[in-house]
Amino acid sequence: MNAIRRNLVRIGFLAVFFAIISGGMAQENHVTVCGVLKDAKSGDKISFASITVPGTGIGTVSNSDGEFILKVNKSLDAEYFEVSHLGFATAKFKISELTGAQKIFFLEIQPVQLKEIPVKHSEEL
Repeated sequence: MNAIRRNLVRIGFLAVFFAIISGGMAQENHVTVCGVLKDAKSGDKISFASITVPGTGIGTVSNSDGEFILKVNKSLDAEYFEVSHLGFATAKFKISELTGAQKIFFLEIQPVQLKEIPVKHSEEL
């Protein structure tokens, strides 16, 4: 009975050990970009903007404080990511220059001109 317990404990330690090692190896295969999106003019945080790596299907959305974390597999050889939000110009940032500590990314305002829609009053209902 004691031998079985010892073997189970050993197997448990080995499982935890391999999980930690594989987790460490998996992190080495990714580049992580952390940042905050802000309006270039006012400095206000930009909530719920789309952050994507074009052509990969990888992306995320900034939270209500304009913060985001983007993880990109190194094997994709992605050079840049794009940030887009209604009312702002889409911006591209190089991934290789942005790893490490959290960065601040500024977006320029780009107004969207909407077409005029005529509204007519009709007596008939």
